[in-house]
Order: sequence, then C-alpha cells, then structure tokens
Amino acid sequence: MSPDQEVLCAAIEAWGAQYSDSPILLGLSSATSAPRVIDSNGTFAPAYRVSWGQARNGACNALLDRVRRLIDRNGIIRKPTIPGVQALMLCIEPLFSSGETVKDKEVQMEAHMFETTILEQMRILSLLGEPDRCSSVVTDRVPGIEL
Repeated sequence: MSPDQEVLCAAIEAWGAQYSDSPILLGLSSATSAPRVIDSNGTFAPAYRVSWGQARNGACNALLDRVRRLIDRNGIIRKPTIPGVQALMLCIEPLFSSGETVKDKEVQMEAHMFETTILEQMRILSLLGEPDRCSSVVTDRVPGIEL
C-alpha cells in the first residue's frame, strides 16, 4: 500500500467510526448500557442519541489524530495525488464532529487549510474540469484560485 493509500484508509476508518455502533468504539459498557435510540414501540428517542455520540468521541478523536499524523508523515499536503485529495476530503467532516468546542478556531483553520489544499491539488491534478463548468461557490470560497 502506498503512503497516500495508507492515509486514505485511515481517513475512511476515522470517518466510518462516527457512525459505528461497534463495541470496539463504544466500549463494552457503553454498548450494553447506553439508552436505546429506538423505543420498543418503534419511535425514536432523539435525546438518547447524544449518549451514543459521546461514547464514540474518544475513539473518533484518536482515529482523527492518527490521520493527522499520517498526513504529516507522508507529506499528503505537499504531494498532490488523487488518494491524498480523497483522504483530505474525508477528514473535513470528522473535524467538526470531534466534540471539542474549545478548539473551534483551530478546527476551522484546519478545515480551511484542507479545503484550500484540496482545491489547489485538484487544479494541479486537472480534476476541476472546464472552468466554465465549475461552480462559482468553489472558486469564490478560496481567494487566489483562478481557473
């Protein structure tokens, strides 16, 4: 497996962990004792979903930190590749789901850096297509990107 594919696999793992009910992520006690999201009568209990999300936070944050280390170690930001772009794209959503509100500014800055890098690497890799077909939203979000 190449370094960029390793980062992509780690990003898929971190992204997927947010939606998993596996006892490996939730912990055995959380998996057996957390309140049920769907009641016995088939209705949803939205308030109970929070406990499941909070139970995942530790594992999800650890997996996201692993992806960050792999991105740095493998030079994904400096070397444009398609798997690298895919990995960066998958990292943005977990950043905002980390549950760490004290790091809001850092998360926004990191997400902005990833978005800028994604657009620049897509331009370098000729993945943006024809300039007249690009959405103005894409080109207006990051100053200095000219297509």
